[in-house]
Amino acid sequence: MNTMAIKRSKQLDDIFLLVGQTLSQVSDRMVQLGLIWFITSSFGEQYLIWYLVVGGLPHALLIKHSSLMINRLSALKTVLYSDLARGFIYVFAFGLVLRFPEWLHPSSGSGHVLWLLFISVFLSNIFSAFFNPAILSLAVEIKESDDVQKLTAKLSTVTSFATILGPVLGLFAFNQFGLSGLFIIAGVSYIASAYAVSLVTKSSSNSVRSSNEVAAANSISVFQTKNIIGVMLIVFLVMNLLLSPLQVLMPTMAKDLFGNSFNSLAILETLLGAGILLGGAILSFITIQTRTLFWTWAFLVGLSLAFLSFTFATNLQVCSVALFLMGFSLGLANVLIINILQTQPKANEVPKVMSLVNLISTATLPFSLALLGLLQQSVAISAVGRVAGVLLVIFVFISFFTFRRFGQEIFK
Repeated sequence: MNTMAIKRSKQLDDIFLLVGQTLSQVSDRMVQLGLIWFITSSFGEQYLIWYLVVGGLPHALLIKHSSLMINRLSALKTVLYSDLARGFIYVFAFGLVLRFPEWLHPSSGSGHVLWLLFISVFLSNIFSAFFNPAILSLAVEIKESDDVQKLTAKLSTVTSFATILGPVLGLFAFNQFGLSGLFIIAGVSYIASAYAVSLVTKSSSNSVRSSNEVAAANSISVFQTKNIIGVMLIVFLVMNLLLSPLQVLMPTMAKDLFGNSFNSLAILETLLGAGILLGGAILSFITIQTRTLFWTWAFLVGLSLAFLSFTFATNLQVCSVALFLMGFSLGLANVLIINILQTQPKANEVPKVMSLVNLISTATLPFSLALLGLLQQSVAISAVGRVAGVLLVIFVFISFFTFRRFGQEIFK
C-alpha cells in the first residue's frame, strides 16, 4: 500500500513537472518569436540585434551567481521562482500596453514600446539565467541515480517539443491577439508553470552539496584532463559564434524575401525545431558505439553545408529544406558532442565540463551579436551570414585533422 503511494507520487511529480515546463518553454518560444517579429517588422533588424544582445547579457553576467543561488535555494525552488517572476514581468507588460495602446503603433513616433521590450527582455532573462542551469540540475536533485537519465530525457523532449509548438502557437496568437495577447498568454503560462512546479515534492539525497563540491565545480582544470575535451569545447564555442547570425537572418529573410510575413518566420522556426527533434529522437533508439568522433564530424559537415545553403537561399522552399537539414544535423551532432563530453572526462569532472558548456552557450551570444550589430552598420546581414557560413565549412573540414590527432581512439 505504501509502495503504491510512493510510485503514484513519483508519477505525479513527473506529470506536474513536465506539464509545468511545457507551459513555460512553449510560452517562452511564443513570446520571444512574437517580439522578434514585432521589432524586425516595425523597427528593422538593427534594433533586433541589440534586443538579442540585451537578452543575452544577464546570462553572461550572472553565470557565477546562478550556481550559488541554486545551491542556496535548491534547483526546484529556483525553477519555481524564476517562472513566477517571469510571469509577473509579462503580466505587468500586458498591463502597460493595455493602458497605453498607442505604444504598439510605431507610426505614432513613440519610442516607449522599444524601451518596454528591451527592459522586459532584460528582466526576464535575469531570471532565465537562474532557470537554465537550475533545470539542467533538477533531475539530479529530485531523482535517485537510476531515474536521473529518464527525467533528463523527458525534459529534453519537452524542450524540442516547445521549439516546434512554440512558433505554431505564436503564429496563431500573434495573428489573433497581437503583441499584447502574447504578453498575457506568456505571463499566465509562466505563473501556471510555477504552480505546477510547486506541487513537485520529491527530493533525493543529492539535493544538498557541500561548499567544497561547489567550489570544485567552478574549476577549469578539466581542460588538462584530456586534449579532446578542450578540442570539443573549442568546437562548441566556434559553432555558437558562427551560427549566431541565424537568429537575425531568419526574421530578416522572412521580412525582405518572403513578403514581410510572420507566417514565413513561423514556418522556418518550426522546420528547424522539427529537424533538431528528429535528429535527437533517432539517437534515443540507435546508439553509435564506434567511431563516435568521426560520426560527430560527419554530422558537423552536414550542419555547416546546410547553414551555408540557407545563407544563399532566395526562396522559401530552399530555405525550409536547408533549415530542416541543418536542424537534423544539429540534433545528431549535439547528442554526440554531449556524449563525448560526458564519457571522456573522469566521473567527478563531468559537472565541471557541463558548467563550461553552459557558460559557452550563454556567454558567447551577447558578444557575438554585439559584433554582428557593429558589422551590420556597414555590411548587409545576409553578407555577414554568408561569410559565417563559409568560415564554418572551412573550420569543420580542418577539424577533421584535429579530431583524428587528439581523439584517435574514438575517431577510427
